[in-house]
Amino acid sequence: MATAMQSMWAMIQSIDTFERLYEDDHDSPPIGLVNANELTDATRKFCEEPKFKHIEHIGLVPLPDDFPHVVLKLPDRGFAPDYMEPGGHHLVSRRMREAMALPPEVVQYRPVVLYSPTTDGAAQDYRELRLLVQQPAMDLERSSFDGNEFNNARTGARMMNIRTVNRFVLREGFRPRFDLFLLGENRFTIMATDALAERVMQAGCTSVVFIEPAGSFSGGHYRSCRYRTADGVAQTLPGEPI
Repeated sequence: MATAMQSMWAMIQSIDTFERLYEDDHDSPPIGLVNANELTDATRKFCEEPKFKHIEHIGLVPLPDDFPHVVLKLPDRGFAPDYMEPGGHHLVSRRMREAMALPPEVVQYRPVVLYSPTTDGAAQDYRELRLLVQQPAMDLERSSFDGNEFNNARTGARMMNIRTVNRFVLREGFRPRFDLFLLGENRFTIMATDALAERVMQAGCTSVVFIEPAGSFSGGHYRSCRYRTADGVAQTLPGEPI
């Protein structure tokens, strides 16, 4: 067990949960997100509203109450983790929400509808987590990554598309404004402070992994890397899932 603390972590689901959600089975519909097409259509229409024309990242805008909710299918027993990302939606249990203790200006929690009543799933009282804040944290000059710049189709602003991070370096003097936020340089990445990671791990939440940011954006967690435990920092072996 390593003893040195890392100040920031990327939050991801465990590889076991990823494989369970996307395994090839014959259920119809399979477990996981059921209404992906409905959510995609609703998101497109929401983004096209004229009032959002000049907003650079519409994902930070709270969704209205009448926006469709995630519909989730789970087996009745044996699979109801505290955290999972079906179809790119971040779902958290009541226990994990209580451990994170995030204020309403940082996160929007939206109801999750169970496709069929399941004992374990209902007990988790899932909500969709939508982060409403972002913060640039990555030193692009000193980090090593594969990616490219592009123009935001909505605003024309120059943005960075980061596919794989081989070496992540925090900006000099970086101070997180929030315990959990979207990384400004890669908005598909959720960053967490060590304090939040410790709370969640000590609460015993399952399937959530707080991993060093390098390599975490594209399945790189199969590589040897550091991750947060309830009482410190551990190191994986190459190829060892967390």
